Amino acid sequence: MDLEELILENKRLKEENIKLKLLLKKNNICFNDLPLINFSTKDKIKIYMDYFKGRTDVYAEKYVQKDGKKGYAKVCKNRFSILCDFKKYKQCKECPNETYIPLDENTYFKHLQGKTSLGIYPIVECKYTFFLAIDFDGEKFKEANRPDGSIIPTRYSRHYYDLYRIVQKNLHITAISNMKLLYKVAEFKERFYPRRWAKYDLAKEGKIKLFPAEHNINELNRDYEKMRAMIYGNYPRFEEILDCIKSLEDIISAILEE
Repeated sequence: MDLEELILENKRLKEENIKLKLLLKKNNICFNDLPLINFSTKDKIKIYMDYFKGRTDVYAEKYVQKDGKKGYAKVCKNRFSILCDFKKYKQCKECPNETYIPLDENTYFKHLQGKTSLGIYPIVECKYTFFLAIDFDGEKFKEANRPDGSIIPTRYSRHYYDLYRIVQKNLHITAISNMKLLYKVAEFKERFYPRRWAKYDLAKEGKIKLFPAEHNINELNRDYEKMRAMIYGNYPRFEEILDCIKSLEDIISAILEE
């Protein structure tokens, strides 16, 4: 959200808060005397970790180069040591000395303190994720309607790559079988993440769009190229990813028309 949208959202939430308090008062429900739960720092970290779960054997960390360029790289025990040979190995995944550092509570705490910025690998056991990679329309339905000239945030191409991998593993079949989720997510997005140009109402009408707007494809492709170091194993071409997404879009549309 940009600043204007955040201000409007803040105003909307405050108005909703007032309405809810009046509703509670009307029904003689006391809300001021509710007991406060004092969580310890450790408890809060565990709650946060429960919401943002991913692989614990590896994680990425944000870096800033001397020229100001930013990115994320996997945290390796041997990084910048004598065992780390940048000249010989262009990418960390090619290095035989790459040794991941596990993600623990202390690292999460540093992230919450603002001392570092973590990047979580959401697919666990090569199958499951606790994140919404695609909201049946989530980011992608919104991106399909992003107007020309609107800035695409960096690393957004990862959403398309994640969806591509989900389809390759046939994990999309379970989600497609639960189309009621589509309408729930569209309503949730419309309420909490409003965008004038996102057109969430079309998702509720069954007009799914996953394929990005034509005028944004080149920018997404460039963004995808910059993320190459973060991708494990086979590196599919962005054109291949888009072909897969277009096929998935056609399948979902066909189901909705039945």
